[in-house]
Amino acid sequence: MRVAVLGMGRMGAALAARLAGDGHDVRVWNRSPGKADEPLRAGASETATIAEAVGGVEVVITSLADDGAVRQVALGEDGIRAHLDDGLYVEASTISPELSEELAGRFGHFVAMPVLGRPDVVRDGSATYLAGGPDADLARLEPVLRSLSGDSAGDSGHEPGPARNVLRLPEARLASAAKLASNLLLLDSVLALCEAVTAGRGAGLGDDQLRQLFGASPTVAPALQYRLEPILTGSGPNWWTVDLGRKDARLAVEMAERTGCRLPVTAATRGQLDEASRAGLGDGDLASAISLYRARPPLRRSPGRS
Repeated sequence: MRVAVLGMGRMGAALAARLAGDGHDVRVWNRSPGKADEPLRAGASETATIAEAVGGVEVVITSLADDGAVRQVALGEDGIRAHLDDGLYVEASTISPELSEELAGRFGHFVAMPVLGRPDVVRDGSATYLAGGPDADLARLEPVLRSLSGDSAGDSGHEPGPARNVLRLPEARLASAAKLASNLLLLDSVLALCEAVTAGRGAGLGDDQLRQLFGASPTVAPALQYRLEPILTGSGPNWWTVDLGRKDARLAVEMAERTGCRLPVTAATRGQLDEASRAGLGDGDLASAISLYRARPPLRRSPGRS
């Protein structure tokens, strides 16, 4: 298929490279040029404008930072809507359900497709995709979903079935809501793991003992295991930053508040991430929030108390 991917952050570049490597005709665009090395090595071509990227393609995918960036690229002057014609617009960012619903109303063919998984998991074809939209548009997207899921047409000689690792939902806003619900679970869990490590260290456990404890614990989910070493060492992959986590926590809390629900744990997580950003950690990985706890002196007992 002829596909355009707009936004060459870590996730957008991984999506474009995966599709180009599976034989799709992929064009890429980024607001700041020169960030598409990975997709270009996989066979994609880079364009200078949104119009060049979008003109004549069958599918346009955006992977951008937030609602504001998506709105500008999708609906701004000379944006996607001005050039897409009858193509399918697929929004893969983490955005509010309200914006997904608005985009579904502004485009003739629209699917929200947020991603569950790291960029390297996208590259190896094992990420999960939350695809929300009308059945006809999901059917149009199926070749892309099969490529992303490692299920593209093989050598069997028959038409492949539906892509695996895809949760199909009837409305775009539901896919965005599902993404926020998933992200808030991981955000809360990352900070809980930071606190568990801090508590263990404070009680005298060494980092090797903590690796053994949490590395083998059934209470630490696989997605959280990925951040254990960065939490312990302060170094490691940086693809979900503190500032992106702040944005996701805010969207999750706002989504709940609009329906009369409260998320006190996620609200506390949001406060911690705000503090981390004020401390200059905004561009660092979520695991860097451990430094908030390291910076606090230990509590000391008053003399004479047991």
